[in-house]
Amino acid sequence: MNEIICYESIPNETKLKTENYSGFVFFSPLGVRSFFKNNQISVNSTIFAIGKTTESEIKKLTNQPVLIPEFPS
Repeated sequence: MNEIICYESIPNETKLKTENYSGFVFFSPLGVRSFFKNNQISVNSTIFAIGKTTESEIKKLTNQPVLIPEFPS
């Protein structure tokens, strides 16, 4: 068996003007951690997560409701 590294995840901790957005979509726990390092989400915004693992990471960082699909697609 030979190990082949297909990709490397690199956090992007860019500061955004989050007040310009009404919704936020997260596709991975790393994306959640990277975003929340320098940003906050308004209580009036909607948060979406691709699945339960990503939702779990969001819930560590905010008390706001998170919407997830029944089946990721």
